[in-house]
Amino acid sequence: MMKKYTTFLALVFTLFIVPVFAAPPPGAPTVSDEEAWVPFFPKEVRQLKDGKIVARRTAQPGEHNSATNIIISAFIADVYIDEAYRILREADKQHEYTKMLMESKVVSENDEYDVIYSRIKFMIWNFEHQTLRRHDDSKYRIWWSLNPDFDNDFARFNGYYQLYYMDDDHTLVKYGVDLIIKEFIPAGVQQSIIRND
Repeated sequence: MMKKYTTFLALVFTLFIVPVFAAPPPGAPTVSDEEAWVPFFPKEVRQLKDGKIVARRTAQPGEHNSATNIIISAFIADVYIDEAYRILREADKQHEYTKMLMESKVVSENDEYDVIYSRIKFMIWNFEHQTLRRHDDSKYRIWWSLNPDFDNDFARFNGYYQLYYMDDDHTLVKYGVDLIIKEFIPAGVQQSIIRND
C-alpha cells in the first residue's frame, strides 16, 4: 500500500508541481515563437546555444521606401527571464554591464517613457546622448529613440531589447540597434561601436 501511495505522490508532483516551476510567465515570449531566432541562420543559432554572442547586420524597412541597416545581436543569459528583464530595466546600472558605457542615469520618468542620459567612450571619442526609453513589461520588451530635446552626439539611435523564455535558468536576449553618429567618423568605427556595445 505504501509503494502505491509513494508512486501516486511522485506522479502528482511530476504532473502538477514541476510544470508550475518550468513554465514561462503568462504572456512571455518564448524561444518556440517564430520570431525568436530571426534573423539568425541555423549555424548562428547553434553558436548562441553554445554560449556565444551572435551579431547580424540586416536591412529593415524605413521611411519613404528606404532601408535602415540595423545590427541585431543575441546571447543567452543564464538567468530566469524576470531577472534578465529586471537587470535591463535598471537604466542607472547599465554602465556596470557594458564596457563602453561610462555613465547612465535616469533623468526623468513618466507613464509613457523614461528619459535616460548616457555617455559612451570609444577609443578617443566620447558620445553623450539622451534616449526616450519605453517598456512593455508583459511582453518583456524595452525600446528607445533619441530625445529630440537634447543636443545628442548621435544623429540617430534607435534600439530595443526583446527577451524570450527558454527555461527557468536561461533567457534569449535580442538587442537591435540603429545608430548614426553626427560627427564624421568612419563607418567601420561606427560599426565597431555598435558591435562592441
